[in-house]
Amino acid sequence: MRFMSQDGTAVRHHNAHYYRSILSAFRLIATQEGRVAPFFRGCHVAVSGSVCAWGIFMYIYRWECALYTAYTERRAARGASASSTNLVDFATLGDLLQRFGFSSIASCTSALLCNPIWLIKTRMQLEEASCRRYLAAHEGEAGAAAAPRPVRHFATFRGGLMHSVREGGLRSLWRGVSAQMLLGVPMSFHFPLYDTIKCSVLRLSHRESLNSIEVAVCSFITRVLLLLISHPIMVLKTRLQDHRARLGEVQYKSFAQAAVTVWRNGGVRDFYRGLVPSLAQSVPRSVLMFVLYEQFLKVIKQF
Repeated sequence: MRFMSQDGTAVRHHNAHYYRSILSAFRLIATQEGRVAPFFRGCHVAVSGSVCAWGIFMYIYRWECALYTAYTERRAARGASASSTNLVDFATLGDLLQRFGFSSIASCTSALLCNPIWLIKTRMQLEEASCRRYLAAHEGEAGAAAAPRPVRHFATFRGGLMHSVREGGLRSLWRGVSAQMLLGVPMSFHFPLYDTIKCSVLRLSHRESLNSIEVAVCSFITRVLLLLISHPIMVLKTRLQDHRARLGEVQYKSFAQAAVTVWRNGGVRDFYRGLVPSLAQSVPRSVLMFVLYEQFLKVIKQF
């Protein structure tokens, strides 16, 4: 998150520095903000947001799939040709595109409803560094160490929510929603692409289920491919939702303007800033999620 928010301008430095590696960032945060707490700032909001977002997504996605299955069964009952609903028959291009459509609708709905949660989470994880930077810029490094710390508006979710509404109105909670929804387009391929890779493996191996290692490999491939596509959008979303988005000489006011600004200032490299930390954070989580998801489905089928 902090890597993606930095564009080289002083107003967006963290801990009065421009992060250049994961190790140096860890050292700076541990030295200036604390050894444990800063690394888990906003964790409870991230977990709650993920539960809400995935719950909404899965409900809508499976509901759409169930509606389509019921539709094909009615057509079959009337004598029309209908494709098989066997699991291995899902490994087709047509079915992938069809599921992508269902997933896109579910992703956009989830993004629209959960955007305030992600907005506050982003600001909670970025605020402390900006407070340090403010003191350093106005009173020098010695003053930054001795001066009382400014009031933190995003120390808690409720406090951040109320502050955002007071400062920008209710509408400000949906700042960056265009990027959040656009991010749902490549991420809409998450489940469909995973299902397609999984079903291709099942077809080649002539089996009905995968073991945990195979599930992990399929989910690893899926997540890496999608992250390479979606990371530039994540960078834009982070900079739009940053509480400093409209401060300094470089500002981010809309998705299109932010994209042009990033391209002019940093080019392709700036769009992929923070890719390694993103991979380290999201790939293990995705692998674990799919492994547990498949195990959960196996348990459900036994009842």
